[in-house]
Amino acid sequence: MAILSYLQIFVGSWCAAVLYFFPNVFTYKQFVTVIAFVSAAGLIIQIIKRKGTLPRSFFQCVIALLLLIGAYMLTSVIYGEPNADYTGHLLVILAQIAPAALCAVLVARSEKARENIKRLAPVVSLIFTFIAFQGILHPTGISETGLINNENGMTYQSASYLVVYAAGLAEYYLISFRSVRWYRVFRNRIAAVLMFVLVLVDFFLALVAGGRGAIVLFGVVSLVAMFLWQRGRNSSPGGLITSLLVVAGLTGAAIYVIHLAATSEIPTSGFSRILLTIQTGESSGRDWVYESAWKVIADNPFFGHGLGSVYYTLGYYAHNFFLDAAVESGILGCGVWIALFGFAFWNLFSRVRKDLSEALWLILFLDGFVMSIFSGYYLSNIPIFWVIAFLFAREQEKKRELE
Repeated sequence: MAILSYLQIFVGSWCAAVLYFFPNVFTYKQFVTVIAFVSAAGLIIQIIKRKGTLPRSFFQCVIALLLLIGAYMLTSVIYGEPNADYTGHLLVILAQIAPAALCAVLVARSEKARENIKRLAPVVSLIFTFIAFQGILHPTGISETGLINNENGMTYQSASYLVVYAAGLAEYYLISFRSVRWYRVFRNRIAAVLMFVLVLVDFFLALVAGGRGAIVLFGVVSLVAMFLWQRGRNSSPGGLITSLLVVAGLTGAAIYVIHLAATSEIPTSGFSRILLTIQTGESSGRDWVYESAWKVIADNPFFGHGLGSVYYTLGYYAHNFFLDAAVESGILGCGVWIALFGFAFWNLFSRVRKDLSEALWLILFLDGFVMSIFSGYYLSNIPIFWVIAFLFAREQEKKRELE
């Protein structure tokens, strides 16, 4: 279940890597179809192992997914015409979101699966860093704006998020170094130092790749990781001095990495793109998309135009979770999502306060949440659905134990 969970949560990143390294073996649709079959097989195996005895939360999740799918499919009936993008995301919900959410429920009920997912975090971080290193520094193609655009896989955007995911998993390893029973190779301080260096390398690669949303994600996860690390330390004067020295060292290291990215002669570097956004607020045409979204929202502000309707009303998603949600389900639907996010963050921070090793679920949720503010379509955001289903199942198990 641990390996399957990482495959599901980061399926887009794995797919980009496969297409980059093995361009003539799989297409995108073939790869995600394979993952869908693997997910289905994994679910069946787990059901057999449990002899058909499944938790109530599993069936509740099935009902919620059926309602989501039904509401999404109703939109095509309302508009009465086919739309390729709409259909493509329907398949994502059916073949990726639904299996991932159901697997998350089963992971929530298995302590062994949860521990294995935690132990795999630095391994996946290393793999992601290697993939991103190759894709960013050895691209097979270049976009019109001079950024990496590998012919068979990673664009500058997907590579940026991939390397920031790697950094987040490495930071999780560092802050929970004493809270998880890692694989033997990761149990020493030399490994911890190397993983810290890896985070700096990831930061450099993200700056070079040029993904602005990914840089924001790196900053958010790093600040949260630093806060959690400090919270878990001794609050004595000596501990405070050590923490201040560490923060000063981290700040210096980050400035040095930014300097390297700014002065690098890598021809496909996207650092200037990030700098331009900071200086001028340049948004690559997103302002026009946002304005169009607000106009569509104004047409039906309370109930929206139906799930998946952005492809009919805007022609494309708005690259912002809340705008897309407001277009499709209005203020009321957007309020439901905000309530879900509130539940998720409250639950996650409550868990981390009790056990620092639980920070992994928070980092995975931030991966999905922050990305959804800048990139991608919210109903295709697997980390968000995975973590919410996981937390719901954990809460249901907690209630069952108290009964």
